[in-house]
Amino acid sequence: GAGSHMFCSLAPSPQVALGFIPVLRPRVSSLYLLQTRCPDSFLAQLPADEAHAYLSAQVADHDRSASETAGSIVIEHGNPCLMRQFPLRPLHVVARLMSEGMLPLDQLRCAEAADEIWVPTQWHRDLFEAQGLPPARLSVVP
Repeated sequence: GAGSHMFCSLAPSPQVALGFIPVLRPRVSSLYLLQTRCPDSFLAQLPADEAHAYLSAQVADHDRSASETAGSIVIEHGNPCLMRQFPLRPLHVVARLMSEGMLPLDQLRCAEAADEIWVPTQWHRDLFEAQGLPPARLSVVP
């Protein structure tokens, strides 16, 4: 909702999914990026408004409280079996999945723990749906 805090796990580097920040920032009253600080060299290459969105969203992962996490949307990018575990479950968990082919069975099972699954292309959506992931939870987010 419009008042939600949002937390994004971006691994292995902060540049992996930073493209989501400018898109999500205007949609919520507060948005936080829980990961290492973006390198100044990376931020210097961006338009000023995008760099400001990233800087205003950054907060150290250890600085959030359990109650903030419980009211948050978490975006986990990568192997769904490596999604973080929290003392209180986040409001909504998004798994960002990509692969060059079918996902291993263990990763498919782990992805089922996510409330929503973002994939980069329609090809990925079709592939993961054919592997048994629920179509209602699959969204193409380039």
